[in-house]
Amino acid sequence: MKTIYGSAAELPELKEPDPAMVKAAMMIQKKAYRSFSLKEIAAALGFSPVRFTQKFNSDFGVNPLQYLTSLRLEQARSLLLETNLTLDQIAE
Repeated sequence: MKTIYGSAAELPELKEPDPAMVKAAMMIQKKAYRSFSLKEIAAALGFSPVRFTQKFNSDFGVNPLQYLTSLRLEQARSLLLETNLTLDQIAE
């Protein structure tokens, strides 16, 4: 199955993704490690939060929150394995 973004949090392409959803995935990646709202991304792309979630899920098979969580978990996993940071430090 073809994937995009080349990380452990890869998004499977279930079909040719909507360019807006590809942009959304890139925005989520860019903002994943700071505070933001998925509603902001939906609004920036001209979607209601519900429609944004539906389209993202339809194109990639996961909803935006699941994708964000997978990115954050992968980052935490990498930090645990590759650094001497504590869980408290990583959680910040």
